[in-house]
Amino acid sequence: MNQETRLAIAACVRTVEELEVLLYLARDRARYASGDSIAAEMGLPPASVAKALEAMAARNLLDVRIAAAVLYKLDPASDQSSTCVQRTLEAARQDRTGVLKAILAGGSAARDFADAFKVRRDRSDG
Repeated sequence: MNQETRLAIAACVRTVEELEVLLYLARDRARYASGDSIAAEMGLPPASVAKALEAMAARNLLDVRIAAAVLYKLDPASDQSSTCVQRTLEAARQDRTGVLKAILAGGSAARDFADAFKVRRDRSDG
């Protein structure tokens, strides 16, 4: 797997759950789905799916609609995001184990450094 593909994967998905949700949503790009329906169909914990959907939506990879439930559809907001999604999907089809290894190898030192300075709200603050 080349460096460009590894960068695309890192820009697109950061956890195995995010990869699984991406692959699920890519099956039918025109369809919206709720986190609960995705979790039920995939046999994943709803909290894990919700976290993955939130992270992917924050990266502008998903279109989000509010109805009786929050609904998600794969719809990257930019050409660059779309290219990252396509590269990630192609890599997963060709070498899923390689993609999983890239995800599990974790973030770069730069991402770890940036994450260390994220402002987090303490749950006990109310």
